[in-house]
Amino acid sequence: MKLLDKLHKLHGNTSALETERETMNLLAPFYDILVWFVAFGKAKAMREETLELAQIKLGDRVLDVGCGTGDLILAAKAHTGPAGKVIGIDGSPKMINVAQRKAAKANVKVVFQVGLIEKTTFPDQTFDVVLSSLMMHHLTDNLKCQGFAEVYRVLKPNGRFMIVDLDPTRRSLLTMLPGHFQMEKIDFVREQLPKLMQVAGFTDFEIGKMTQFKQLSFVVGKKV
Repeated sequence: MKLLDKLHKLHGNTSALETERETMNLLAPFYDILVWFVAFGKAKAMREETLELAQIKLGDRVLDVGCGTGDLILAAKAHTGPAGKVIGIDGSPKMINVAQRKAAKANVKVVFQVGLIEKTTFPDQTFDVVLSSLMMHHLTDNLKCQGFAEVYRVLKPNGRFMIVDLDPTRRSLLTMLPGHFQMEKIDFVREQLPKLMQVAGFTDFEIGKMTQFKQLSFVVGKKV
């Protein structure tokens, strides 16, 4: 059975969360090519814009939740320098395997491990910045709320939480992929996520659209 046939079959299942994880496992070997294709070759520029908006500094401790194959967290290491520490977690073991191979090949000292935003294992006030890129639309509102509470817990005071995700009101190849069909036709990043983040305790929001890829929006919240 072809990959797309498998993906469409999976998304007819009733267990949405397990379906998403299995989808990511299936996509892992092709994910980087897919991202490059749907981003029209602008994936690197999008990552750099994300890191600049997150205001990552030398020495920062950074966590990427839903890190995929690890490109964003590998780029973040260049911003934190040797004194910083960067960690990527993802629910897909195969995505983590790809990310670990990349880090080893590039000889970059970062940490990748299987993990979920709603069930992190890190101590309180560990990180200066938490990132989420193209992951939040996969989660139910309940999991988002659990995840935001966890992010708030592991952030240091004045820490920042940066989310980048799709604006379904703008047509893109990403919204045509399996798992994206039922997205609401509103810019949920700018309209819904800040409300859920505020419940978790975040404040001082910065909200806008990405300049490198206008089908993406972002929100940055601060822990007081």
